Amino acid sequence: MEVLFLDQNKWIELARVRAGVVTTGPAYIAYAELHEAVDKGRFIAPLTVSHILETSKRNDQTSRTHVVEVQAALSKGWVFRSRKARVLIEMPYSRSPRFSLT
Repeated sequence: MEVLFLDQNKWIELARVRAGVVTTGPAYIAYAELHEAVDKGRFIAPLTVSHILETSKRNDQTSRTHVVEVQAALSKGWVFRSRKARVLIEMPYSRSPRFSLT
């Protein structure tokens, strides 16, 4: 499975397709292709804390809802962790086999 990072402006473009505001063009085509690829397990588009915070700041609830729906569908709930959180989890696992630690 491939991982695709989408910038916040791309999430918004895809949400405009979801809302029916955009009905032709590259974003419209990508919307269908991305959903199909995620549904078939070919890739995932995880979120970041920044995505979640930026989306929460959207003043228009309807617009915010469309962004959240697209994010939920394409991320399947996966979120990139911060560097510190990843290091705290990954470092012990990376040392375990080398030093025979459990």
